[in-house]
Amino acid sequence: MIKIIGRERIIFLLSLLGLIALISGVAYFVIAPKMVAAERTLATKKIQVSAKKNDTMMLRDEFRTFQERAEKFKELEVSGLFETQNRLEAIDKVEGFREEIGLLKASIKVDAGEIVEDQRMDRLDNVYLESPVSFTLEALDDIEVYTFLKLVEDRFPGRLVVQNLKIEKVADITTETLASIVNGIPTPMVKATADYNWVTLPAENELEQ
Repeated sequence: MIKIIGRERIIFLLSLLGLIALISGVAYFVIAPKMVAAERTLATKKIQVSAKKNDTMMLRDEFRTFQERAEKFKELEVSGLFETQNRLEAIDKVEGFREEIGLLKASIKVDAGEIVEDQRMDRLDNVYLESPVSFTLEALDDIEVYTFLKLVEDRFPGRLVVQNLKIEKVADITTETLASIVNGIPTPMVKATADYNWVTLPAENELEQ
C-alpha cells in the first residue's frame, strides 16, 4: 500500500490532516469563542441602539408636547387671562366692539370681584379672580346682538362664563320706524342683556399693588 501511494505522499497527507486538525482546533477553541463574544457584543449594541432610538422618540414626543403647551400658554397669555381686570380697558373694548358692528348701544357693568379658592392655584403665584359682568345692548336686529356676543367671547380679556342671556324684540318694522331709521334717529328694534362671570388668573402680587 505504501509502495502504491508513495512514502512522500503519505507524509504529505498526514501533514495535511494534522494541519486540518490544527485549524479545526484553532477554530473551535479560539475563533468560535470570539465569534460568540462578537455576536453577544453585536446583540448588546443592537439593544443599546434600540434603547437610544426609543429615548430619541420619547424626547421628540416630549418636545412636541412642550411646544404645544408653550403655544397654548402663549395663546392664553395673549388673551389676557393672566392680567388684572382693568375696568377702563373693558369699557374701551366694548365700545370698540359696538363701533365695529354698528350697534345702537352697548354698555358694560362690572361688579366687585372676589378671589375664589381653587386648589389648582396652590402651585402657582396666581389667584382665581371672578367678577360679575353685565352687558346691555340695543340693536336693529338680533344678528348684531349675536355678533357682539361672539366678539366678546373671542376677544374680551380673560374668560367669560355665561350666566344669563335675554333678547327681546321691542319694536316692529313700520312706516314710522323705517322713517326714523332713514332720518338717522336711533330706533332700537331689539334689546338684550347678557350676564357673565369674568374670570382671570392674575399674579397675586399684582392685586396688592
